[in-house]
Amino acid sequence: MTISSVHIGIINYPGAMQSAIHGFTEMFTLANGIAADAGINKRIHLTLINVNQLPTPGKLQALIIPPVMDKQQYLNVDSSIQQWILKQHANGATLCSSCAGTFVIASTGLLDQRPATTHWDLAHQFRQSFPDILLDIDKILVNDADIITAGGLMSWIDLGLELVAQFVQPSVMRQLGQYMVVDTGLREQR
Repeated sequence: MTISSVHIGIINYPGAMQSAIHGFTEMFTLANGIAADAGINKRIHLTLINVNQLPTPGKLQALIIPPVMDKQQYLNVDSSIQQWILKQHANGATLCSSCAGTFVIASTGLLDQRPATTHWDLAHQFRQSFPDILLDIDKILVNDADIITAGGLMSWIDLGLELVAQFVQPSVMRQLGQYMVVDTGLREQR
């Protein structure tokens, strides 16, 4: 059986929530094991990307911007990071964010006139900064094809499950949720 790799990158920038970065790594490792046991030939290959050494845009199927707790990192996004994200998107990467990571994607202009979510406590700041985005903070996850945004700090779990369903198989996502004892149904931030 030929194994097909799904290449997902995750940006590690100052203030990024390390529990999310490590959690994605562990979640995708578990998903790969479930897929292997089920005879499914897709595996997620996760690449950690350091913002101080942004690689030449490669062929990523998805790029994750994890939660960030440092306001300066998500309110004042460096233009080199914005340009790099735009190139990844132009090369076909689905952009993904959790919590304040949505500010980073929004800063590129790619979310204008599109639906998105972020942490409910950041809604006022987000609307002030990006009035052209259709913000829905009631939703914990908004999958708008090539851009997926997730709400609160721990919504990276919902985002990870969504990526497993989309890029590997929904049955693997459901088994992963059972194994992790995580609700795989649609939830809200309310």
